[in-house]
Amino acid sequence: MAERNAGEYVFLMGASDSLEKVLVNASVFAFSSDWEGLPNALLEAMALGLPVVATDCPCGGPRTVMQDGVNGLLVPIKDEEALADGICRLIENPDLAEQLGRKARDICKIANGKAVFEQWQDYIESVCK
Repeated sequence: MAERNAGEYVFLMGASDSLEKVLVNASVFAFSSDWEGLPNALLEAMALGLPVVATDCPCGGPRTVMQDGVNGLLVPIKDEEALADGICRLIENPDLAEQLGRKARDICKIANGKAVFEQWQDYIESVCK
């Protein structure tokens, strides 16, 4: 950060025991993993309505809950420039960030106990026919 003088506009807060209280003040949630299943941190950020930039990890990952340009931005893994561009795009375009964050909240409709139970029930019933 120091080599690019980013300390004036980037704040890395470190660990927190009350993340749910401070995360809502974030401008962007960046998820930079190269390999993930279904990341809880991403789901939580989306449920809070944060605009999200996430790497398009193999084996599903963020793509299972995100549509690029609809409820977040997906970027290729190991592409630091694409990740940085996505973050900048959301910071520089607050209307887009607001729109994506609003759609991201819809994750609560599909990633909750009742919805997951119903999906499993439907699957089991379809297999047992």
